Amino acid sequence: MKSNSQRFGAFKSGMLVVSTMCACGPGSSQPSAVNKVQQAWYEDNGPGLDGISLDGLRKEWDLVGFKNSSGTYLPGTRLQAITSSGSALPARIVSVSALANAPDIVAYVVTVSVAGLTEPLCGTDAGGKPVLAIRLSGIWDHRQGVPGGGDHIQDDQMFTLACQGSTLEKCTEHYRPWTSTLAAAAHQTCSRTLRADYCGDGTPHTISGVTIDIQDRFGNQFDPASATWNNEAMWGERGAGCLANLRVADLVPDCLSSIFDSSCMDPPIFSDPSMLLMTKVAPN
Repeated sequence: MKSNSQRFGAFKSGMLVVSTMCACGPGSSQPSAVNKVQQAWYEDNGPGLDGISLDGLRKEWDLVGFKNSSGTYLPGTRLQAITSSGSALPARIVSVSALANAPDIVAYVVTVSVAGLTEPLCGTDAGGKPVLAIRLSGIWDHRQGVPGGGDHIQDDQMFTLACQGSTLEKCTEHYRPWTSTLAAAAHQTCSRTLRADYCGDGTPHTISGVTIDIQDRFGNQFDPASATWNNEAMWGERGAGCLANLRVADLVPDCLSSIFDSSCMDPPIFSDPSMLLMTKVAPN
């Protein structure tokens, strides 16, 4: 019988060192919903799971996802973006390429039209180029502080476009959710982990500048450089199974009393089959 790591060839090998990034604006200390994977030097693109910015005109977007359509997604393909109110916005695929850090993942430049203006779905990078997006099946619940917040919802009629550098895109670079049920579980667990969604209700508990190190049960180990860091938490699809140290002391989750355990990750063994990742946090 093959081991988990042998069966799960879709995992990207290598140590995962993650630094949180806030998309809240200069000087802000609001919780960030996206983080920065240190090795790849990703730039974040907004406060949501999918990285679609909600500032300026984009406040009107409040996208839930995109309507699924049959056929191949080629340049010129027209899409329908669906807002939380159920209205549709016209969108269009401009180009198709591969991610530089993960050539097996197809990426798109997508534009969306709002109030007569057409602009890149994911905004532009520092050089003015449109930020790429990847396609993921189903949608995510963007609510916070409620049961179901942050959940992945499998819906054959809808799909998600996640901007490069967003939580969902970065988790895809490490765990390909379309390859197996286990990969999908790891991807969803990763989305909770990067956002410090301890309670599994969609609420992030992280800010810019906080660095974490991730180990998973599929072969990725902690970086030796984090040996003196604090144990943070064990993670599953529903959030933290136990929590030893907060990532940000001032951002205390409502569920703290039910998950706090000073001996969490001592020893650092995945004894609970529902726990897929564990994290250390740099002292602050």
